Amino acid sequence: MSIMSVARHDVDPEYARRQAEAMAPATYRFLDSVATNPDALNSVWSWGRAVLAHRCVLDPTASEQATWDALRLTGDASTAIFVGATGSGVVEAQIGTRAVSFTAPGPNGHADAGRWLHAVWLAVVERDDQRVAWLCEVPETTLRGSGAVYSDHMWPWVESVRTYLRGEPVTPAIFAPAMDGTDPDRSTVTPRDAMLLLNFPPIQLFYYLFRGLPDKFNAALEAALTSYRRYWTMAPDRTDEPDGFIAPSLLGLAVLALKAGMPVNVSSPYLPENFLRGIRPSDAS
Repeated sequence: MSIMSVARHDVDPEYARRQAEAMAPATYRFLDSVATNPDALNSVWSWGRAVLAHRCVLDPTASEQATWDALRLTGDASTAIFVGATGSGVVEAQIGTRAVSFTAPGPNGHADAGRWLHAVWLAVVERDDQRVAWLCEVPETTLRGSGAVYSDHMWPWVESVRTYLRGEPVTPAIFAPAMDGTDPDRSTVTPRDAMLLLNFPPIQLFYYLFRGLPDKFNAALEAALTSYRRYWTMAPDRTDEPDGFIAPSLLGLAVLALKAGMPVNVSSPYLPENFLRGIRPSDAS
């Protein structure tokens, strides 16, 4: 079996180490304040996401427990945002090793479609089927209640992902508007480079996934990772952005391909190998 490889763009490991060491304690300080300030959940998520990204520079195969802990914390925090958005009164969410109670704010600006997708991909990578199923029950009205404005592809993309994860057929009526909506000439919201290099590739990859076309899936995955690297290196100020250190949507789709029995013949630090294969440190010892 031939393995295709896509290198990550250069990131200074010492820079990543300093950032991870500085941001991890701050993430827990935000977590400490969630009980009295539910808005702090968004800070836990955003800082936790950055810690996870920097950890993946230091540990590119995700072989260390600290990297898996960062994945869990970030995934839990993203899900907790939707616990608050769909709940009422005092609700409880598990975030990392802590059970946190807070007053549910209801639909809010943090509980948008982009964060929902991020929460779903991380739950998929963690192989947390219960969390995936719960996220699939978050109503679209809750996501729309965030007030976020998107290009035409977003809502059919969310519905396509939700439908697939529920084990239901993804019909052309559901999926075609997502693909059509990635036309950069139609977008009035998403910049052209982001649409072509970040938004279109996962949707194309998803098509090959639900159609069960492994050769095309792997070729598209290699191309998607190359596009991802291109986007994050197009401007000097992007290269140190932690959002570009790993590719959650592509990683989640690759995990779903494995779950569907398809081979994944692409290797990249954008897809930490042990996250991709579901090999936890305790499994390797």
